[in-house]
Amino acid sequence: MKCPLVFLLLPYHTLFTIAFPTGNPLQDAGAELQDLTLPTSAATRLSAGSIPRRPPELRITHQYIGTAFLDPLEVYQTAINFLFFESTYGWDYALPRFPVTFHLSNHPSGQVAGIYIQRTKEVPQTRLKTSHVFFALLESISIMSEQGFRPLEVIIHIQNARIGVLGICVMTPRNVLNSKPTTLAFPISNTNNTSPNAVNDDSGVYIDPENRFAVPYSWSAPRIHSKDIFTCIMEAIIIIAHDGPTSEFTYLNAVSASGNVALNIHATYSPGAEKEIGFVVVRPLLVTVLSFFVDQRRFDSLDFAYEKVQPAGPRIKRIEGFFFRVGNANGQKDNGTAEA
Repeated sequence: MKCPLVFLLLPYHTLFTIAFPTGNPLQDAGAELQDLTLPTSAATRLSAGSIPRRPPELRITHQYIGTAFLDPLEVYQTAINFLFFESTYGWDYALPRFPVTFHLSNHPSGQVAGIYIQRTKEVPQTRLKTSHVFFALLESISIMSEQGFRPLEVIIHIQNARIGVLGICVMTPRNVLNSKPTTLAFPISNTNNTSPNAVNDDSGVYIDPENRFAVPYSWSAPRIHSKDIFTCIMEAIIIIAHDGPTSEFTYLNAVSASGNVALNIHATYSPGAEKEIGFVVVRPLLVTVLSFFVDQRRFDSLDFAYEKVQPAGPRIKRIEGFFFRVGNANGQKDNGTAEA
């Protein structure tokens, strides 16, 4: 099955481009390679809790390449876009043979943080799958959030055979040639405005531009580091992808890479009421919540809900959730900024 091209609309109306490069952009970075290991707390968490257990035969290695600085917010947004795109194919989709590059487009500098992925050698009865990439990307972003945002090459192994390469690096026009983007309707309005949909207040209600759903929200103390918000959202997307596109939603629990912040989302169905499909409802809810943080650059604790808008009558609350601090294992001050 051929992998189609997709754009995802996310905060700031940025566009997520998928292009077919002529070479590996990581090769342009040069410089000395450095082997990395995932911090112990994050490595433990990847195989525990609500996220699926990582297959024991899956091995992921990392190398920093070069010293170029990558904007942390760009990296997080690109990684989340990437997960949204790949999750549409499900958990065990076999990736195509050709290399694909993902990046936010229309950046004023012409240089953006991007993700490069390519399938390599195949193990008998084993191909690079979306699930392998999900684990590799989450682990890679966890490493970058702790050790620095510089170009990173990620090698994915199954049974000690190299089956794929994932890179996070600076993309420029010479890296990404013959780009042929199309669009997928996954809309979200920019909430950073003076309309009734603005989320500048400490509490309020965000109304979907197409009047399909509403998101009541409430900000509160304490502040949360942005890296914990983003890695929580990444894990939540992976959980939904694992559950599949037709699974009825009950709840999910996601934890940040640092282990300091948790995200709980759970259903509030009335007895006997029809249940929501998590893939259909929770994904756009996560995009909306993400836009609150990114548009406002506000990283406080957040309570939110998903309410269905009816043609006549009151809105019906179907799902609610919250981000909350669960501690800081390192005793470090969490300033809640977009920098890691």
